[in-house]
Amino acid sequence: MRLYGETRAGVARHRWLRALWLKRALRQTMPTRMAKTQNPEDKNSLQPISFEEVTSPSGNRVLIPKCNLIFRKWEGTPIENTYNNKTVIDFDGQPLFAELAILKILQKEGWNGVWVDSYRSKYRIDLPEKGTVVELPNIQEEFIQNIKSRTGKRGGCWDVFVWKDGEYKFAESKRSKKDELRSNQLLWLQETLKLGLKLESFLLVEWDLGS
Repeated sequence: MRLYGETRAGVARHRWLRALWLKRALRQTMPTRMAKTQNPEDKNSLQPISFEEVTSPSGNRVLIPKCNLIFRKWEGTPIENTYNNKTVIDFDGQPLFAELAILKILQKEGWNGVWVDSYRSKYRIDLPEKGTVVELPNIQEEFIQNIKSRTGKRGGCWDVFVWKDGEYKFAESKRSKKDELRSNQLLWLQETLKLGLKLESFLLVEWDLGS
């Protein structure tokens, strides 16, 4: 069903109104001055600069805050375990996966957290070859298990989970033009919002490689 009928004029008006609404939403929630692509060393590099519209399993359209980063590819000594050829980036002179780089940036901003390694069902704070498997504090573990029970699925948690002063945040690493949110991650988003978290507690980090 089209909001303004089946005419071309109605469709065009619907698109125009939606674009206007998105523009106003950005003005209200985003900084007035922000580069389109940010440097990961910038302390504000995870500041959202746009939204990505997705449709939840229940059919609701939601706008997820999104930021963009350019990482440098790691050119040093190859790491032992690339996790089925994951891209290894150079972050502050050390090799990391993008998920871990995002975690490091958030840690610099005062957040505690983990990379949710869905491949091995582990929580990590460094590369797998360093054996840095950790356990979540009880409160955070209960929160994650509550979401899992609501989704009815083992997977779906976003790549990075952090917390600070009673607040939670989920971030998803998304290689530009290659990755997209999976259905179980959209379900995770939907059920977490039902628990009271706001959309500002979610962040899509779209990244690519540069010089």
